[in-house]
Amino acid sequence: MRRLLLACCICAALNGAAAAETRYITDSFTITMRTGASTTHKVIKSLRSGTPVELLSLTEDGYAQVRTEDGTEGFVLSRFLSESPGARQRLARAEQQLAELQQEPDVLNQRLSKLQEDYDALLISYNESQQSRADMQEDLTSLRRLSSDAVNIAQERDQLKQQVLELSQQIEDFRLQTEQLRNASDKKWFISGAGVVLVGILLGLILPRLRSRRRRDSWGSSQIHIP
Repeated sequence: MRRLLLACCICAALNGAAAAETRYITDSFTITMRTGASTTHKVIKSLRSGTPVELLSLTEDGYAQVRTEDGTEGFVLSRFLSESPGARQRLARAEQQLAELQQEPDVLNQRLSKLQEDYDALLISYNESQQSRADMQEDLTSLRRLSSDAVNIAQERDQLKQQVLELSQQIEDFRLQTEQLRNASDKKWFISGAGVVLVGILLGLILPRLRSRRRRDSWGSSQIHIP
């Protein structure tokens, strides 16, 4: 009983240590996966060298329970498992990496070209934004100038209104003065005309009397000298 418990503990320890580890089929082998941990169990499939499998557990008789990438589970001999890919797989991977490195300059050139294109596009966008900003600044300056001009125009308009009022007042004063002068001139001419008429009347009254007196004087003188 104690031996059985000890064997169970060892198996559990081995299972825990081997759980979720990846193993690879060693080089130059094609091994069989079986349904159980012996050659008497049915063959499920054949695994070629370099095939990755997930290690699930280890048995005492040299078998390992594994799971393939497609989810198939079975038992294979543990001595055909390796912790690293085989030399053939490593060589193939190295060749692939070498090919990628050889192609890398072209890839880098393409990336550099793409980055250059992106930079040029960003530069154009930046210049356009700067031009747009300059245009907006110019428009703002124009608006400020127009606003200042509007204020100046309003002030000039008020000044012109004031000047018009002053000129209107001056014109009204000039009209009143002209009217007064005209009235004064009319009075002067009226007085002058009245004086002329009065003088004419006086002359009309005085001159006939003077003529009549001269006639009488002349008639008297003629009578005295008669012999």
